[in-house]
Amino acid sequence: MWLILSEKDKKKYAILDALYRKYDPVTIQKLSELSDLSQRSVLNYLEELKRDLLTLHGEILSSNEGIRLRIPNHIGMDHFQRKLLRDSTGFQILRLLFLKGTISLSDLQDQFFLSSSSLERLLKKIRTALEPYNIQLSGSPVTVRGQEFFIRRFYTRYFIEAYTYSEWPFENLNKDTLENLLSTYPPYCTEYSSFIKKKEILFQFAVALTRAQKGHPHPDYPVSFFTEKKLPEIRQELRQSLTGFPLGTLALAPVLNELSFMKLQYTTDYYKERLQKDPAFQESTRELFRLIHETTDLFQLPPPKYWPFLIELYKLLQLHTKGKEYQIQPDYLLFRSRDFIIVTHHQVEYPFFYTYVTSYFKDILKSRGVTVSEALLEELYYTLLCHSESLTNHLFKNFKSCKVLLYSHLSQNHAKAVEDVLIANFNSMIDVEIYTEAELTEKDLERYQFDLLVSTTSVEIDIKNAVLYLHFHERGYQISSIYKAISTVVDKKKTDQMKRIKDYMDKKVTLQENPLTETTSITQYWK
Repeated sequence: MWLILSEKDKKKYAILDALYRKYDPVTIQKLSELSDLSQRSVLNYLEELKRDLLTLHGEILSSNEGIRLRIPNHIGMDHFQRKLLRDSTGFQILRLLFLKGTISLSDLQDQFFLSSSSLERLLKKIRTALEPYNIQLSGSPVTVRGQEFFIRRFYTRYFIEAYTYSEWPFENLNKDTLENLLSTYPPYCTEYSSFIKKKEILFQFAVALTRAQKGHPHPDYPVSFFTEKKLPEIRQELRQSLTGFPLGTLALAPVLNELSFMKLQYTTDYYKERLQKDPAFQESTRELFRLIHETTDLFQLPPPKYWPFLIELYKLLQLHTKGKEYQIQPDYLLFRSRDFIIVTHHQVEYPFFYTYVTSYFKDILKSRGVTVSEALLEELYYTLLCHSESLTNHLFKNFKSCKVLLYSHLSQNHAKAVEDVLIANFNSMIDVEIYTEAELTEKDLERYQFDLLVSTTSVEIDIKNAVLYLHFHERGYQISSIYKAISTVVDKKKTDQMKRIKDYMDKKVTLQENPLTETTSITQYWK
Protein backbone atom coordinates (compact mmCIF):
# COMPACT_ATOMS: atom_id res chain seq x y z
CA MET A 1 0.00 0.00 0.00
CA TRP A 2 3.03 2.30 -0.01
CA LEU A 3 2.26 2.87 -3.69
CA ILE A 4 -0.63 5.23 -2.97
CA LEU A 5 1.43 7.52 -0.75
CA SER A 6 2.95 10.58 -2.37
CA GLU A 7 6.70 10.47 -2.97
CA LYS A 8 7.07 13.48 -0.70
CA ASP A 9 5.32 11.78 2.21
CA LYS A 10 7.38 8.61 1.76
CA LYS A 11 10.68 10.53 1.67
CA LYS A 12 9.84 12.66 4.72
CA TYR A 13 8.87 9.55 6.65
CA ALA A 14 12.11 7.79 5.61
CA ILE A 15 14.17 10.72 6.93
CA LEU A 16 12.19 10.86 10.17
CA ASP A 17 12.47 7.11 10.69
CA ALA A 18 16.24 7.19 10.09
CA LEU A 19 16.68 9.97 12.67
CA TYR A 20 14.40 8.28 15.21
CA ARG A 21 16.36 5.01 15.09
CA LYS A 22 19.76 6.63 15.65
CA TYR A 23 21.15 7.79 18.98
CA ASP A 24 24.09 9.55 17.37
CA PRO A 25 23.82 12.45 14.91
CA VAL A 26 23.25 11.47 11.27
CA THR A 27 25.03 13.32 8.49
CA ILE A 28 23.18 14.89 5.57
CA GLN A 29 25.08 12.56 3.23
CA LYS A 30 23.87 9.51 5.15
CA LEU A 31 20.27 10.77 5.14
CA SER A 32 20.62 11.36 1.41
CA GLU A 33 21.69 7.74 0.89
CA LEU A 34 18.93 6.33 3.13
CA SER A 35 16.15 8.33 1.48
CA ASP A 36 17.52 8.24 -2.09
CA LEU A 37 17.36 12.03 -2.27
CA SER A 38 19.81 14.76 -3.17
CA GLN A 39 21.40 16.55 -0.22
CA ARG A 40 19.53 19.75 -1.20
CA SER A 41 16.18 17.87 -1.10
CA VAL A 42 17.09 16.42 2.30
CA LEU A 43 17.71 19.92 3.65
CA ASN A 44 14.36 21.12 2.27
CA TYR A 45 12.49 18.21 3.81
CA LEU A 46 14.25 18.78 7.14
CA GLU A 47 12.88 22.33 7.18
CA GLU A 48 9.36 20.97 6.60
CA LEU A 49 9.82 18.40 9.36
CA LYS A 50 10.94 21.11 11.78
CA ARG A 51 7.64 22.91 11.22
CA ASP A 52 5.67 19.66 11.54
CA LEU A 53 7.31 18.94 14.92
CA LEU A 54 6.50 22.30 16.50
CA THR A 55 3.04 21.22 17.72
CA LEU A 56 4.65 18.23 19.47
CA HIS A 57 7.34 20.42 21.09
CA GLY A 58 9.89 18.43 19.11
CA GLU A 59 12.82 19.74 17.15
CA ILE A 60 15.53 18.79 14.68
CA LEU A 61 18.96 19.86 15.88
CA SER A 62 21.94 20.53 13.62
CA SER A 63 25.60 20.43 14.61
CA ASN A 64 28.98 19.83 13.03
CA GLU A 65 28.48 16.11 13.74
CA GLY A 66 25.16 15.90 11.89
CA ILE A 67 21.40 15.97 12.47
CA ARG A 68 19.61 14.76 15.58
CA LEU A 69 15.87 14.34 16.29
CA ARG A 70 14.55 15.38 19.68
CA ILE A 71 10.93 14.64 20.57
CA PRO A 72 9.16 14.26 23.94
CA ASN A 73 9.65 10.89 25.65
CA HIS A 74 5.94 10.07 25.43
CA ILE A 75 5.89 10.31 21.61
CA GLY A 76 6.95 7.36 19.45
CA MET A 77 7.08 6.56 15.75
CA ASP A 78 3.55 5.15 15.91
CA HIS A 79 2.31 8.78 16.13
CA PHE A 80 3.93 9.58 12.77
CA GLN A 81 2.83 6.26 11.26
CA ARG A 82 -0.83 7.00 12.04
CA LYS A 83 -0.43 10.53 10.71
CA LEU A 84 1.03 9.16 7.48
CA LEU A 85 -2.04 6.97 6.96
CA ARG A 86 -4.57 9.65 7.89
CA ASP A 87 -3.02 12.49 5.89
CA SER A 88 -2.53 10.53 2.66
CA THR A 89 -5.05 11.57 0.00
CA GLY A 90 -5.20 8.01 -1.32
CA PHE A 91 -6.13 6.58 2.09
CA GLN A 92 -8.56 9.45 2.69
CA ILE A 93 -10.39 8.45 -0.51
CA LEU A 94 -10.54 4.82 0.66
CA ARG A 95 -11.86 5.93 4.04
CA LEU A 96 -14.52 8.09 2.38
CA LEU A 97 -15.60 5.19 0.18
CA PHE A 98 -15.97 3.00 3.25
CA LEU A 99 -18.19 5.52 5.03
CA LYS A 100 -20.21 6.66 1.99
CA GLY A 101 -20.33 3.48 -0.07
CA THR A 102 -20.12 5.22 -3.46
CA ILE A 103 -19.02 8.65 -4.59
CA SER A 104 -18.86 10.35 -7.99
CA LEU A 105 -15.65 11.41 -9.69
CA SER A 106 -16.71 15.05 -9.66
CA ASP A 107 -17.33 14.94 -5.89
CA LEU A 108 -13.88 13.45 -5.34
CA GLN A 109 -12.32 16.21 -7.45
CA ASP A 110 -14.12 18.90 -5.48
CA GLN A 111 -13.43 17.40 -2.03
CA PHE A 112 -9.71 16.79 -2.58
CA PHE A 113 -9.02 19.72 -4.97
CA LEU A 114 -7.75 17.44 -7.73
CA SER A 115 -7.89 17.86 -11.47
CA SER A 116 -9.51 15.05 -13.44
CA SER A 117 -6.09 13.86 -14.68
CA SER A 118 -4.54 13.95 -11.19
CA LEU A 119 -7.50 12.06 -9.74
CA GLU A 120 -7.33 9.43 -12.46
CA ARG A 121 -3.59 8.90 -11.84
CA LEU A 122 -4.25 8.51 -8.10
CA LEU A 123 -7.17 6.12 -8.64
CA LYS A 124 -4.96 4.03 -10.93
CA LYS A 125 -2.37 3.76 -8.14
CA ILE A 126 -5.07 2.80 -5.64
CA ARG A 127 -6.41 0.08 -7.98
CA THR A 128 -2.91 -1.35 -8.40
CA ALA A 129 -2.22 -1.22 -4.65
CA LEU A 130 -5.51 -2.96 -3.84
CA GLU A 131 -4.97 -5.89 -6.21
CA PRO A 132 -2.84 -7.96 -3.76
CA TYR A 133 -5.65 -7.53 -1.21
CA ASN A 134 -8.19 -8.98 -3.68
CA ILE A 135 -10.18 -5.74 -3.78
CA GLN A 136 -11.19 -3.72 -6.84
CA LEU A 137 -12.11 -0.09 -7.38
CA SER A 138 -14.95 0.49 -9.84
CA GLY A 139 -15.21 3.35 -12.34
CA SER A 140 -17.91 5.99 -11.94
CA PRO A 141 -19.42 6.27 -9.45
CA VAL A 142 -16.38 5.02 -7.54
CA THR A 143 -16.93 2.16 -5.10
CA VAL A 144 -14.93 -0.65 -3.51
CA ARG A 145 -15.78 -4.14 -4.79
CA GLY A 146 -14.67 -7.65 -3.98
CA GLN A 147 -15.43 -10.52 -1.64
CA GLU A 148 -16.86 -9.22 1.62
CA PHE A 149 -14.29 -11.12 3.70
CA PHE A 150 -11.36 -9.34 2.01
CA ILE A 151 -13.02 -5.90 2.16
CA ARG A 152 -13.66 -6.23 5.89
CA ARG A 153 -10.16 -7.58 6.51
CA PHE A 154 -8.61 -4.65 4.64
CA TYR A 155 -10.60 -1.92 6.34
CA THR A 156 -10.20 -3.41 9.81
CA ARG A 157 -6.43 -3.24 9.36
CA TYR A 158 -6.62 0.30 7.99
CA PHE A 159 -8.51 1.66 10.98
CA ILE A 160 -6.32 -0.24 13.45
CA GLU A 161 -3.16 1.21 11.92
CA ALA A 162 -4.49 4.74 11.40
CA TYR A 163 -6.28 5.41 14.73
CA THR A 164 -5.77 4.92 18.45
CA TYR A 165 -8.38 3.42 20.76
CA SER A 166 -9.35 6.88 22.04
CA GLU A 167 -9.98 8.13 18.50
CA TRP A 168 -13.23 7.14 16.83
CA PRO A 169 -13.32 7.23 13.02
CA PHE A 170 -16.78 5.60 12.64
CA GLU A 171 -19.05 8.63 12.48
CA ASN A 172 -22.11 6.46 11.78
CA LEU A 173 -21.77 4.50 15.05
CA ASN A 174 -21.90 5.38 18.73
CA LYS A 175 -18.71 4.16 20.39
CA ASP A 176 -20.27 3.88 23.88
CA THR A 177 -23.05 1.64 22.53
CA LEU A 178 -20.57 -0.72 20.85
CA GLU A 179 -18.33 -0.85 23.91
CA ASN A 180 -21.34 -1.55 26.10
CA LEU A 181 -22.47 -4.34 23.77
CA LEU A 182 -19.04 -6.00 23.72
CA SER A 183 -18.57 -5.75 27.49
CA THR A 184 -22.10 -7.02 28.27
CA TYR A 185 -22.04 -9.80 25.66
CA PRO A 186 -18.34 -10.47 25.01
CA PRO A 187 -17.96 -12.39 21.74
CA TYR A 188 -15.18 -14.55 23.19
CA CYS A 189 -14.85 -17.13 25.95
CA THR A 190 -12.77 -17.00 29.14
CA GLU A 191 -9.93 -19.00 27.54
CA TYR A 192 -9.60 -16.29 24.89
CA SER A 193 -9.99 -13.28 27.19
CA SER A 194 -6.31 -12.72 28.01
CA PHE A 195 -5.31 -12.90 24.33
CA ILE A 196 -8.00 -10.60 22.94
CA LYS A 197 -6.86 -7.17 21.73
CA LYS A 198 -9.78 -4.97 22.77
CA LYS A 199 -9.11 -2.28 20.16
CA GLU A 200 -9.03 -4.84 17.34
CA ILE A 201 -12.27 -6.47 18.46
CA LEU A 202 -13.99 -3.07 18.74
CA PHE A 203 -12.79 -1.90 15.31
CA GLN A 204 -13.61 -5.26 13.73
CA PHE A 205 -17.14 -5.00 15.13
CA ALA A 206 -17.48 -1.40 13.90
CA VAL A 207 -16.30 -2.30 10.39
CA ALA A 208 -18.71 -5.25 10.30
CA LEU A 209 -21.70 -3.16 11.41
CA THR A 210 -20.88 -0.36 8.97
CA ARG A 211 -20.69 -2.82 6.08
CA ALA A 212 -23.94 -4.48 7.19
CA GLN A 213 -25.67 -1.08 7.35
CA LYS A 214 -24.62 -0.48 3.73
CA GLY A 215 -26.29 -3.72 2.64
CA HIS A 216 -23.23 -5.99 2.75
CA PRO A 217 -24.05 -8.88 5.12
CA HIS A 218 -21.48 -11.11 6.80
CA PRO A 219 -19.71 -13.43 4.33
CA ASP A 220 -21.19 -16.92 4.34
CA TYR A 221 -19.33 -19.75 6.02
CA PRO A 222 -19.08 -23.10 4.20
CA VAL A 223 -21.98 -25.37 5.11
CA SER A 224 -20.84 -27.74 7.87
CA PHE A 225 -21.91 -29.17 11.18
CA PHE A 226 -20.46 -26.06 12.74
CA THR A 227 -22.54 -23.51 10.83
CA GLU A 228 -25.70 -25.62 10.46
CA LYS A 229 -25.97 -26.57 14.14
CA LYS A 230 -24.09 -24.08 16.28
CA LEU A 231 -24.68 -20.76 14.55
CA PRO A 232 -28.50 -20.90 14.89
CA GLU A 233 -28.09 -21.84 18.57
CA ILE A 234 -25.77 -18.88 19.23
CA ARG A 235 -28.08 -16.50 17.36
CA GLN A 236 -31.12 -17.67 19.36
CA GLU A 237 -29.30 -17.30 22.70
CA LEU A 238 -28.16 -13.79 21.80
CA ARG A 239 -31.60 -12.80 20.54
CA GLN A 240 -33.08 -13.60 23.94
CA SER A 241 -30.26 -11.80 25.78
CA LEU A 242 -30.45 -8.67 23.62
CA THR A 243 -34.17 -8.18 24.24
CA GLY A 244 -34.50 -4.79 25.90
CA PHE A 245 -30.86 -3.80 25.37
CA PRO A 246 -30.54 -0.07 24.44
CA LEU A 247 -29.24 -0.31 20.88
CA GLY A 248 -29.90 3.33 20.04
CA THR A 249 -29.93 3.79 16.26
CA LEU A 250 -28.61 0.26 15.64
CA ALA A 251 -30.94 -2.32 14.10
CA LEU A 252 -31.16 -5.62 15.95
CA ALA A 253 -30.59 -7.90 12.93
CA PRO A 254 -27.03 -6.79 11.99
CA VAL A 255 -25.97 -6.63 15.64
CA LEU A 256 -27.30 -10.13 16.19
CA ASN A 257 -25.64 -11.50 13.05
CA GLU A 258 -22.24 -9.93 13.62
CA LEU A 259 -22.05 -10.84 17.32
CA SER A 260 -23.09 -14.41 16.52
CA PHE A 261 -20.37 -14.85 13.91
CA MET A 262 -17.74 -13.33 16.23
CA LYS A 263 -18.82 -15.55 19.12
CA LEU A 264 -18.59 -18.58 16.85
CA GLN A 265 -14.99 -17.66 16.06
CA TYR A 266 -13.76 -17.01 19.61
CA THR A 267 -15.44 -19.66 21.77
CA THR A 268 -13.29 -22.74 22.41
CA ASP A 269 -16.18 -24.98 23.54
CA TYR A 270 -17.65 -24.86 20.04
CA TYR A 271 -14.37 -26.03 18.55
CA LYS A 272 -14.00 -28.79 21.13
CA GLU A 273 -17.45 -30.04 20.19
CA ARG A 274 -16.58 -29.68 16.54
CA LEU A 275 -13.47 -31.79 17.03
CA GLN A 276 -15.63 -34.64 18.26
CA LYS A 277 -18.26 -34.44 15.52
CA ASP A 278 -16.68 -32.92 12.42
CA PRO A 279 -14.28 -35.27 10.52
CA ALA A 280 -13.05 -32.45 8.27
CA PHE A 281 -12.03 -30.38 11.28
CA GLN A 282 -10.30 -33.40 12.84
CA GLU A 283 -8.26 -33.84 9.68
CA SER A 284 -7.37 -30.14 9.42
CA THR A 285 -6.13 -29.91 13.01
CA ARG A 286 -4.28 -33.23 13.31
CA GLU A 287 -1.01 -31.67 12.15
CA LEU A 288 -1.35 -28.88 14.71
CA PHE A 289 -1.98 -31.30 17.55
CA ARG A 290 1.18 -33.15 16.61
CA LEU A 291 3.09 -29.86 16.61
CA ILE A 292 1.80 -29.14 20.13
CA HIS A 293 2.76 -32.59 21.36
CA GLU A 294 6.26 -32.56 19.85
CA THR A 295 7.24 -29.02 20.88
CA THR A 296 5.95 -29.55 24.42
CA ASP A 297 7.98 -32.73 24.75
CA LEU A 298 11.11 -31.64 22.91
CA PHE A 299 11.48 -28.22 24.51
CA GLN A 300 10.35 -29.40 27.96
CA LEU A 301 7.45 -26.95 28.09
CA PRO A 302 4.56 -27.27 30.54
CA PRO A 303 1.25 -28.54 29.13
CA PRO A 304 -0.07 -25.52 27.21
CA LYS A 305 -3.49 -23.92 27.21
CA TYR A 306 -3.45 -24.58 23.52
CA TRP A 307 -7.00 -24.01 22.29
CA PRO A 308 -6.76 -20.28 21.44
CA PHE A 309 -3.53 -20.61 19.46
CA LEU A 310 -4.68 -23.86 17.84
CA ILE A 311 -7.89 -22.18 16.66
CA GLU A 312 -6.10 -19.08 15.36
CA LEU A 313 -3.46 -21.15 13.55
CA TYR A 314 -6.23 -23.30 12.07
CA LYS A 315 -8.06 -20.20 10.77
CA LEU A 316 -4.91 -18.71 9.27
CA LEU A 317 -3.94 -22.00 7.61
CA GLN A 318 -7.47 -22.43 6.26
CA LEU A 319 -7.37 -18.91 4.81
CA HIS A 320 -4.22 -19.74 2.85
CA THR A 321 -5.35 -23.28 1.96
CA LYS A 322 -8.83 -22.35 0.75
CA GLY A 323 -7.64 -19.13 -0.86
CA LYS A 324 -4.78 -20.53 -2.92
CA GLU A 325 -6.18 -18.88 -6.04
CA TYR A 326 -5.86 -15.49 -4.30
CA GLN A 327 -2.93 -13.45 -3.11
CA ILE A 328 -3.23 -13.52 0.68
CA GLN A 329 -1.26 -10.61 2.05
CA PRO A 330 0.08 -10.50 5.63
CA ASP A 331 -2.43 -8.87 7.94
CA TYR A 332 -1.11 -5.30 7.80
CA LEU A 333 -1.04 -2.44 5.30
CA LEU A 334 2.03 -0.31 6.05
CA PHE A 335 3.16 -1.22 9.54
CA ARG A 336 3.11 -4.49 11.43
CA SER A 337 1.49 -4.67 14.85
CA ARG A 338 3.71 -3.22 17.59
CA ASP A 339 4.07 -6.59 19.32
CA PHE A 340 5.44 -8.23 16.14
CA ILE A 341 8.90 -7.32 17.45
CA ILE A 342 8.71 -10.42 19.65
CA VAL A 343 9.12 -12.55 16.50
CA THR A 344 12.47 -10.86 15.85
CA HIS A 345 13.34 -11.38 19.52
CA HIS A 346 12.73 -15.11 19.18
CA GLN A 347 14.69 -15.31 15.93
CA VAL A 348 17.70 -13.84 17.76
CA GLU A 349 17.34 -15.29 21.27
CA TYR A 350 15.68 -18.67 20.60
CA PRO A 351 16.73 -19.59 17.04
CA PHE A 352 16.51 -23.32 17.79
CA PHE A 353 12.84 -23.04 18.79
CA TYR A 354 12.02 -20.64 15.95
CA THR A 355 13.72 -22.87 13.37
CA TYR A 356 11.99 -25.99 14.62
CA VAL A 357 8.49 -24.49 14.70
CA THR A 358 8.79 -22.72 11.34
CA SER A 359 10.18 -25.88 9.71
CA TYR A 360 7.07 -27.65 10.99
CA PHE A 361 4.88 -24.89 9.55
CA LYS A 362 6.76 -25.24 6.28
CA ASP A 363 5.92 -28.96 6.16
CA ILE A 364 2.25 -28.24 6.90
CA LEU A 365 2.05 -25.61 4.16
CA LYS A 366 3.73 -27.86 1.62
CA SER A 367 1.42 -30.75 2.50
CA ARG A 368 -1.52 -28.45 1.74
CA GLY A 369 -0.07 -27.14 -1.50
CA VAL A 370 0.43 -23.61 -0.16
CA THR A 371 3.38 -21.55 -1.40
CA VAL A 372 5.85 -21.06 1.43
CA SER A 373 7.26 -17.59 2.09
CA GLU A 374 9.26 -16.12 4.96
CA ALA A 375 6.50 -13.56 5.55
CA LEU A 376 3.88 -16.31 5.94
CA LEU A 377 6.11 -18.34 8.28
CA GLU A 378 6.62 -15.24 10.42
CA GLU A 379 2.88 -14.56 10.49
CA LEU A 380 2.15 -18.12 11.62
CA TYR A 381 4.83 -17.85 14.31
CA TYR A 382 3.45 -14.47 15.40
CA THR A 383 -0.03 -16.00 15.66
CA LEU A 384 1.38 -18.78 17.84
CA LEU A 385 3.13 -16.28 20.14
CA CYS A 386 0.14 -13.95 20.45
CA HIS A 387 -2.08 -16.77 21.69
CA SER A 388 0.39 -18.73 23.83
CA GLU A 389 0.60 -18.19 27.57
CA SER A 390 4.10 -17.36 28.91
CA LEU A 391 5.90 -19.15 26.08
CA THR A 392 8.82 -16.71 26.07
CA ASN A 393 9.15 -17.00 29.84
CA HIS A 394 9.22 -20.81 29.66
CA LEU A 395 11.86 -20.77 26.92
CA PHE A 396 13.95 -18.32 28.92
CA LYS A 397 13.81 -20.51 32.02
CA ASN A 398 14.66 -23.62 30.02
CA PHE A 399 17.53 -22.18 28.00
CA LYS A 400 18.80 -18.98 29.60
CA SER A 401 18.24 -19.24 33.35
CA CYS A 402 19.55 -21.44 36.13
CA LYS A 403 17.40 -23.32 38.63
CA VAL A 404 19.16 -22.77 41.94
CA LEU A 405 18.52 -24.93 44.97
CA LEU A 406 19.59 -23.03 48.06
CA TYR A 407 20.62 -24.84 51.25
CA SER A 408 21.37 -23.10 54.55
CA HIS A 409 22.77 -25.18 57.38
CA LEU A 410 21.62 -22.50 59.84
CA SER A 411 17.92 -21.73 59.38
CA GLN A 412 15.13 -21.12 56.88
CA ASN A 413 15.24 -17.43 57.74
CA HIS A 414 18.93 -17.33 56.82
CA ALA A 415 18.16 -19.15 53.58
CA LYS A 416 15.49 -16.55 52.77
CA ALA A 417 17.94 -13.73 53.43
CA VAL A 418 20.49 -15.32 51.09
CA GLU A 419 17.75 -15.84 48.48
CA ASP A 420 16.98 -12.11 48.60
CA VAL A 421 20.65 -11.33 47.98
CA LEU A 422 20.82 -13.70 45.01
CA ILE A 423 17.62 -12.36 43.42
CA ALA A 424 18.75 -8.76 43.95
CA ASN A 425 22.00 -9.49 42.10
CA PHE A 426 20.87 -11.95 39.43
CA ASN A 427 17.13 -11.29 39.05
CA SER A 428 15.76 -13.23 36.07
CA MET A 429 18.98 -15.19 35.51
CA ILE A 430 18.02 -17.54 38.32
CA ASP A 431 14.98 -19.31 39.67
CA VAL A 432 15.58 -19.97 43.37
CA GLU A 433 14.05 -22.70 45.50
CA ILE A 434 14.95 -23.18 49.18
CA TYR A 435 15.86 -26.64 50.44
CA THR A 436 13.55 -27.08 53.45
CA GLU A 437 15.12 -30.00 55.35
CA ALA A 438 17.69 -29.41 58.09
CA GLU A 439 20.12 -32.01 56.74
CA LEU A 440 21.35 -32.20 53.17
CA THR A 441 20.94 -35.80 51.95
CA GLU A 442 21.00 -37.54 48.59
CA LYS A 443 17.54 -39.01 49.24
CA ASP A 444 15.91 -35.64 49.97
CA LEU A 445 17.67 -34.00 47.03
CA GLU A 446 15.88 -36.40 44.67
CA ARG A 447 12.66 -34.47 45.34
CA TYR A 448 14.06 -31.27 43.83
CA GLN A 449 14.60 -30.19 40.23
CA PHE A 450 17.66 -27.93 40.01
CA ASP A 451 20.71 -27.07 37.92
CA LEU A 452 22.93 -25.63 40.66
CA LEU A 453 23.06 -26.28 44.39
CA VAL A 454 24.23 -23.25 46.37
CA SER A 455 25.17 -24.13 49.94
CA THR A 456 26.24 -22.06 52.95
CA THR A 457 28.34 -24.98 54.18
CA SER A 458 30.70 -27.42 52.51
CA VAL A 459 28.92 -30.27 50.73
CA GLU A 460 30.42 -33.68 51.49
CA ILE A 461 27.96 -35.90 49.58
CA ASP A 462 28.24 -36.86 45.91
CA ILE A 463 25.86 -34.83 43.70
CA LYS A 464 25.66 -35.07 39.91
CA ASN A 465 24.56 -31.42 39.55
CA ALA A 466 26.87 -28.42 39.90
CA VAL A 467 27.54 -27.35 43.49
CA LEU A 468 28.79 -24.02 44.80
CA TYR A 469 29.88 -23.21 48.34
CA LEU A 470 28.72 -19.67 49.08
CA HIS A 471 31.80 -17.59 49.92
CA PHE A 472 31.50 -14.58 52.18
CA HIS A 473 34.20 -11.94 51.98
CA GLU A 474 34.59 -8.76 53.98
CA ARG A 475 32.55 -6.89 51.35
CA GLY A 476 29.75 -9.45 51.29
CA TYR A 477 29.01 -12.56 49.27
CA GLN A 478 31.46 -13.31 46.44
CA ILE A 479 29.11 -12.42 43.59
CA SER A 480 31.63 -13.01 40.81
CA SER A 481 32.08 -16.70 41.66
CA ILE A 482 28.29 -17.17 41.76
CA TYR A 483 27.94 -15.44 38.39
CA LYS A 484 30.65 -17.67 36.90
CA ALA A 485 28.98 -20.81 38.26
CA ILE A 486 25.58 -19.75 36.90
CA SER A 487 27.05 -18.86 33.49
CA THR A 488 28.81 -22.22 33.27
CA VAL A 489 25.61 -24.07 34.13
CA VAL A 490 23.53 -22.06 31.62
CA ASP A 491 26.09 -22.57 28.83
CA LYS A 492 26.21 -26.32 29.43
CA LYS A 493 22.43 -26.48 29.69
CA LYS A 494 22.02 -24.65 26.40
CA THR A 495 24.62 -26.83 24.66
CA ASP A 496 22.99 -30.05 25.89
CA GLN A 497 19.52 -28.85 24.92
CA MET A 498 20.59 -27.77 21.46
CA LYS A 499 22.38 -31.08 20.83
CA ARG A 500 19.28 -32.98 21.89
CA ILE A 501 17.11 -30.83 19.62
CA LYS A 502 19.50 -31.18 16.68
CA ASP A 503 19.58 -34.97 17.08
CA TYR A 504 15.79 -35.01 17.17
CA MET A 505 15.47 -32.82 14.09
CA ASP A 506 18.00 -34.92 12.18
CA LYS A 507 15.81 -37.97 12.80
CA LYS A 508 12.53 -36.16 12.22
CA VAL A 509 10.73 -36.99 8.98
CA THR A 510 8.57 -34.51 7.15
CA LEU A 511 4.80 -34.72 6.98
CA GLN A 512 5.06 -35.75 3.34
CA GLU A 513 7.27 -38.72 4.25
CA ASN A 514 5.11 -39.69 7.21
CA PRO A 515 1.58 -38.37 6.60
CA LEU A 516 -0.85 -38.25 9.47
CA THR A 517 -3.50 -40.93 9.44
CA GLU A 518 -6.76 -41.61 11.19
CA THR A 519 -4.84 -43.62 13.79
CA THR A 520 -3.05 -40.49 14.98
CA SER A 521 -4.52 -39.90 18.41
CA ILE A 522 -6.28 -36.60 19.03
CA THR A 523 -8.96 -37.73 21.44
CA GLN A 524 -6.77 -36.71 24.37
CA TYR A 525 -7.39 -33.07 23.40
CA TRP A 526 -11.18 -33.18 23.38
CA LYS A 527 -11.58 -32.10 27.00
